Amino acid sequence: MYIRLDIVNKREYEEYDKDYKEIKISIPKDSEKLEKDFEYLGLDYKNLNIQDTHIKECAVICEEDPDFSVNLTGRINRLIARANNQGYTTPFNDMKEFYNLINNIQPDDKDKLLAILESEEEHITNIKDVLKYVKNVDRFYLECDSHSPEEFAKNAIHTGELYMDDVLPYIDLETLGTDLIEERNAKLTDYGVLCRMDIGMEEEEEFE
Repeated sequence: MYIRLDIVNKREYEEYDKDYKEIKISIPKDSEKLEKDFEYLGLDYKNLNIQDTHIKECAVICEEDPDFSVNLTGRINRLIARANNQGYTTPFNDMKEFYNLINNIQPDDKDKLLAILESEEEHITNIKDVLKYVKNVDRFYLECDSHSPEEFAKNAIHTGELYMDDVLPYIDLETLGTDLIEERNAKLTDYGVLCRMDIGMEEEEEFE
């Protein structure tokens, strides 16, 4: 896995409109090469501060999981644009830390991370918030077999998480009871539901 960053010198980017230096950098990359890249931007790679760089775009490349690449890239770029509009910088050092974290993420946690970033979007204003959630991905559990409230409820019942007393208030018991009476060839009487013990007996058979 690697990420490709479109980086600018933040001061030039804010002051000179279109007349600013810009470079695309892939991470991971050798430190000596990074020093030359940042020298082109007029910056000292070894002494960067939060206001030196700004990331315009980011591409996450995970060849073994293209869907993860596309979805995470789209979400991060939307965040970068939204943060920029609200006056937040997306610095190179934060994106470098972001890469180090997602590069070590477990395969089973990739969808979980995407789910976290989706569900917590209103609480995420900049890349530092993303770093916080990536570092705490283990504090969440993703029920990946549930894609609707109905599936979530069924899974909770099957795993024994819910007891019958918990479930009954949500069941359409009238419809369920009517179907059960019909399936069992029973009859609803004034005295209760009358069920035959010999359900498999043919109608033409007579009682002894």
